Amino acid sequence: MPADIHDSTAEHAGFTVRTIGPPAGAPVDASAVIFHGFGAPGTDLVGLAADLLHLRPTLAGQVRLHFPAGPLDLGSMGMPGARAWWMLDMNRLQLPPEQRVAALRNERPAGIEELRTQADSLIDSLLTSDGLPSGSLVVGGFSQGSMVATDFALRSDDELGGLAILSGAYVMESEWKERAAACPSRRVFQSHGRGDDILPFATGEVLHDLLTDAGHTVRFEAFNGPHTIPAVALDGIADLLERVVDNA
Repeated sequence: MPADIHDSTAEHAGFTVRTIGPPAGAPVDASAVIFHGFGAPGTDLVGLAADLLHLRPTLAGQVRLHFPAGPLDLGSMGMPGARAWWMLDMNRLQLPPEQRVAALRNERPAGIEELRTQADSLIDSLLTSDGLPSGSLVVGGFSQGSMVATDFALRSDDELGGLAILSGAYVMESEWKERAAACPSRRVFQSHGRGDDILPFATGEVLHDLLTDAGHTVRFEAFNGPHTIPAVALDGIADLLERVVDNA
């Protein structure tokens, strides 16, 4: 990464956050908050920062990328270093794909109200630290982390720079459907593997339909692969950030 890009760790609203970008206090035009997936360490997605800045060097010095660690420690489950945003029903993973999609749509995660309060405080803290309005923020995530980001984007009444959904899923159907129709129009990037055996491709498709039916602008990239982050996903996040920077 460029020499003027710093790698730091700080506490924000009770979360440990790894940040890549210009040093604290330096002005930026855009920022991103990227939430990791279930069972990953809090630093799991930090490597995306170097990939993004390599892909779009002009973003260096203009954006700050934040990677918070989930509040739940899964060490007691025999997963040292693993974090999560809420506990999963592991039995659901044994269901056939069609039943798994239906179960996900009806799921309302335990502790979601507390998590929402925590996530809102986290993002407020990061925006204040970066000196930016919400319209300069891209929120995103992978797998469970993308659900956290999507839930935030649909609940917020503020403008938003963009939403990145990487191998995500449609949950809390009644609430998300209502909020998708009521919140400001979002620019969304979404990627999903046709061979995803964790969150079936169909759950990404129904989420895409929910967003487009509600009038949001969605770039949907289907790829021939499993539950992962492909190169095209980096391109999608970079496009969202560049749009924010260009409008700054």
